[in-house]
Amino acid sequence: MNRLVVEADKVILTGGVIYHYMMGYGGGRKSIMPGVSSLKTIQQNHMLAMEKEVGAGSSALAANRMTKGNPAHEDMMEVAAFAKPDFIVNVVPNLNDEITGIFAGNWISAWLEATRMVDDIFGVEIEEQADIVIATAGGRPKDINLYQTQKTIDNAVYAMKPGGVVVILGECPDITEPKEFFDWFSYPTPLEMEKAVRANFLISGWVAVRQIEYCRKGTVILLTRRDNFELAQKTGVLPVGAMDEALQLAYVKCGTKNPKITIMPQGANTFPMLVRKERR
Repeated sequence: MNRLVVEADKVILTGGVIYHYMMGYGGGRKSIMPGVSSLKTIQQNHMLAMEKEVGAGSSALAANRMTKGNPAHEDMMEVAAFAKPDFIVNVVPNLNDEITGIFAGNWISAWLEATRMVDDIFGVEIEEQADIVIATAGGRPKDINLYQTQKTIDNAVYAMKPGGVVVILGECPDITEPKEFFDWFSYPTPLEMEKAVRANFLISGWVAVRQIEYCRKGTVILLTRRDNFELAQKTGVLPVGAMDEALQLAYVKCGTKNPKITIMPQGANTFPMLVRKERR
């Protein structure tokens, strides 16, 4: 950890809390790890977001809302405890980036209260998954590039039936950023990519592994600028330039003539929670 933090008389954590598709939620312990931790420590922690077996890909436990049993989160809590934080001030924003809650006090219990507000604001119950999910990030800059747009893809896939289709509206004006994200797709096979990520863990590599996994679960259609098509195709998505083209392709790929469709206008932030309800 940064020596200034370790030797400080008092440590006060600050930050915002929203969903995090690796650690469950942002905020809290993240001010320490990765906030003021060394690269080696961060890599050691984030490697826990991969399954133990080579070839198994990313961990299913490293996901939105997942804290219990999430090895990366649990390790992060242990690392943060070494810093012995004295106090925390975390905020929860709404979809308009307005502060809707301020949580102060113990660095664990106050943060947990914040995560409950996140569920109330951003968690959306669904009774069943859809054949076609149409999602937009919710406005600039959440779709500034494909790397950031993946948060929308991740949420949309949770609302999609296995083998279904997600249509992602992402302008991606800076699609080439970050460059290292697309470098991972130069490996000849997904397995070779995964081995490279395990050898030198970087977030961009984990995101690339996840991208391949989304495309294995169903069809990912990206409605974007036509000059983005070549790069987008490298990641396994099917790029299109118009909404009618996207819908036509989605109907072909979904495998049913009467598909159930779910629309997510705030796909980067809202998380679909599958709730099985008894039908009367």
